[in-house]
Amino acid sequence: MADDVKLKRCSVCQATEKLKICSNCSQQWYCGREHQNADWLSHKPLCEKIRQMKLKEQEIVEDMSKCNLGKRNNNHVVKPGSPVVNSKQSSGSDIQQISCSLSENIPTQFTDKWFDEKANIVSQCLRIYGLAVMNKFLGAELGNKILEEAKSLHDRQLMTDGRTVEVRAPDHGTRSTARFRSDIISWVGDSEPEYPGIGTMMRLIDGIMQRIQPKFMEYEIRDRTKAMVACYPGGGSQYVKHVDNPLKDGRLLTCIYYLNKDWDCEKHGGMLKIYPTNNKNVACIEPVMDRLIIFWSDRRNPHEVLPSHQPRYAVTTWYFDAAERKEAQRRKVEELTRSQQLSRNPASSQSVVADDSILTISQSEIDAVSGSSQSNAGSKLSNQSEVRSNAS
Repeated sequence: MADDVKLKRCSVCQATEKLKICSNCSQQWYCGREHQNADWLSHKPLCEKIRQMKLKEQEIVEDMSKCNLGKRNNNHVVKPGSPVVNSKQSSGSDIQQISCSLSENIPTQFTDKWFDEKANIVSQCLRIYGLAVMNKFLGAELGNKILEEAKSLHDRQLMTDGRTVEVRAPDHGTRSTARFRSDIISWVGDSEPEYPGIGTMMRLIDGIMQRIQPKFMEYEIRDRTKAMVACYPGGGSQYVKHVDNPLKDGRLLTCIYYLNKDWDCEKHGGMLKIYPTNNKNVACIEPVMDRLIIFWSDRRNPHEVLPSHQPRYAVTTWYFDAAERKEAQRRKVEELTRSQQLSRNPASSQSVVADDSILTISQSEIDAVSGSSQSNAGSKLSNQSEVRSNAS
């Protein structure tokens, strides 16, 4: 008989008959109530720890169940070879380092325990579902502040139309221009004095990403975009099915924070539908106030925003994988070099279609990749409170 077979025994007297298991942790066995009571002082720490872990797992399941996961028609999945609409535009100037110090301007209620719990939820859900949903993420006070800042951008007409996308047909190279999205947007950095709430939100998510990094060692999360504050103004405004990063532009994770009070998708529309390729279900997510959703940005998660019938607000940031982003920069440099060569030789030039990728590389990044300037050496996330990063 194998030596590693563990028999069920009473934790006190080692009896093997008429055993009952601890109902709290389902780990320890006892021959009766008397021995369970006698062992309680030594067993209590382990029992409580296991019970808390089970409660956390249950919270994760409950949060994901609120996504209204339903059956999917597989015909809706965006295939790798399909012409895919690229999403929200960013530029080199929109890229920021993850906050260097989480102690700066962070409300005291967001403790290390808060960061650890959120990071555990996100990492587990990304592994299992490919997406994570957290309700009551920041609380009413900070959530309302961010909503006021988003509405201020809208009211002062500081938002512009989402990008019109030029699509090249895969068969014969013809081009067409169309509107695949009808939101209006504005970019906000994490240290702009007019928008402290949005800045705090970004730094808090930075802290979660720092703790996620060791759980996903296949990636190197160092930089992110600025926050894209978006409003779907109503009247049927929507975003058709798309993939945020279909062409390996470096974006790894999409983080969306919703700002819509008393939202009812049956009346107001605006449902976010995600079609994860790792399972047969659709995630139907209502954009309700103080909800954060995080999901893989690549072809694993095609998604769409259904028509909205009243103003719908959200704040989105994207976190980059350093290696993929560096490769995207290299490809961009090569493409620009080819374009310049063609422009100097009109006789041999052909029609050049604008880069399909959403990633726009800044001149400083181009210089760094091509060797025209010396870039600072970046480093991986060092610990839970500090990040040293290459300035992109």
